[in-house]
Amino acid sequence: MRFFSGLLVVALTTCIVGCGTGGDNGFSEKVKIDVVGTIKTDLQAIEKAGRVGSGMTNLTGNVRILKETDLAKGELLEAGLKDIVTLNDPAKVKAKAKELLGVL
Repeated sequence: MRFFSGLLVVALTTCIVGCGTGGDNGFSEKVKIDVVGTIKTDLQAIEKAGRVGSGMTNLTGNVRILKETDLAKGELLEAGLKDIVTLNDPAKVKAKAKELLGVL
């Protein structure tokens, strides 16, 4: 019985020490994304398809991020995206996407 108690203590100690407490794992650096490039790619996809797809959520989120660094462009894009979701004609969607690409 004493052997098993000692074995249990060693096993628990190994688990606690082996897992560690976190600390600096080398992943604390934020990854920068090219927000303008991502927005441009998404708008090009809308222009090509002539319709707004499921990526609209990501697109609006990226526009919000852009507004933090370039308020004027961000507001123009945000207004344009509000317009583009109301359009039903693929030709008008393509034209609006092309217009928004010009903002970038």
